[in-house]
Amino acid sequence: MRTLLLVLAMLSCPLAAAPSLTLEQAVKEVVNSHPSLSRLGALRRVAAARTAQASSQFLPQIGLEAVAREGPAAAVGLGFTGLSNSILVNNLGADVVVSQTLVDFGRRSHEVLSRRWDEQASGQDLDAQRARLILETHRRFYRSLLAGRLRQLADAELVLRQSLLQLAQKRYQTGLSSRLDEEVARSQVAEARAELTRARQEEELARASLGELLGRAELGEQLQEPVTSMEPLAPLTVEERPELKALDRRIQAQQEAIRAAAAAGLPVLRAVLTGGAIRVADGQTGNHNYAVGMALTWPFFTGGRVEAEVDEQQHRLEALQAQREELVRSLALELRSAELWLESLEEIGATVEDQLQAASSAARLAHRRYEIGLGTLLEAQQARQGLLSAQTQAARVDLERRLARATVLHAAGKLGE
Repeated sequence: MRTLLLVLAMLSCPLAAAPSLTLEQAVKEVVNSHPSLSRLGALRRVAAARTAQASSQFLPQIGLEAVAREGPAAAVGLGFTGLSNSILVNNLGADVVVSQTLVDFGRRSHEVLSRRWDEQASGQDLDAQRARLILETHRRFYRSLLAGRLRQLADAELVLRQSLLQLAQKRYQTGLSSRLDEEVARSQVAEARAELTRARQEEELARASLGELLGRAELGEQLQEPVTSMEPLAPLTVEERPELKALDRRIQAQQEAIRAAAAAGLPVLRAVLTGGAIRVADGQTGNHNYAVGMALTWPFFTGGRVEAEVDEQQHRLEALQAQREELVRSLALELRSAELWLESLEEIGATVEDQLQAASSAARLAHRRYEIGLGTLLEAQQARQGLLSAQTQAARVDLERRLARATVLHAAGKLGE
């Protein structure tokens, strides 16, 4: 048993020269480099640009117009809004047009507010993805740690079974046991080697998975055990989840979109100033270098288009509100499931602790009895199998408890705070 303890002590201590990677470092590396965050960051900037586009409508709009035409002198200026549209133009004209919306009954204001809410929702989408990546980093980090622990246990188990084989060989040579013990012990060594190979493969796969999340072709550092507080958590809710906040902001944006659609059926008053030079038709005189005035447009009948647009936006709002209710239920179930998982692991943890102590004591006793000839190899092997099972379960429960705690915090929108 002293051999086993020595091996476990050696395996639990990383090489001094090997660099280490902490959970905090892994999380920081993921949130700084993962392409999904870059993509959502770009979409957030798209939303900000759309807000800027809508806000620009509050400022004066200035444009340059020029026309060259052939045809009747009384023909209009091909759709222009300034002097170039005058029927006085013969065939040439150019002008600058300045227009400013004075009154639109809140249409542009509601449009800007809607886009601002959409921009904030895009920011919450980014926060939600960041939280998911943090949880996934915890998951892969702990799985890598678990795979490493299981590989260490497989290493130690192989060493111990080799020692049992040597003991069985010695007892056979001295006539204290049959050759059957030696062959069984040899079979157990082969089985331990196979298990060690599987454990190493599992560790390599777990580390490769973590490396992929970090954006690395190979993960060379030793993983450092994180210090995790296991203090009881205060009662939690889902109100801080960024997914829910994003949907709340989209609901606000949709409400503003409804108001903007309704304002589309109201009058719009604009001030227009234009100045330039035109070639007037023959027989026309006077100063034609500028014009100033106001324009009022009122779409008092649109064939039901405005009303249909309002209905469309209203139905979109109803869909978002139903989606929010659906999301709240889903998030509440996610939080409750995580809490139950953590509670069950905490209860199992106490049982596993007792099981590990009992299995360790039984393994020591069975090994000693076989050494002095009072027990059989089968007893020693069964006790060793029980200890290995208890050690494996203890390792799983320990790391799963930490992951379950992280999952609870993520379900409440608190992970990473």
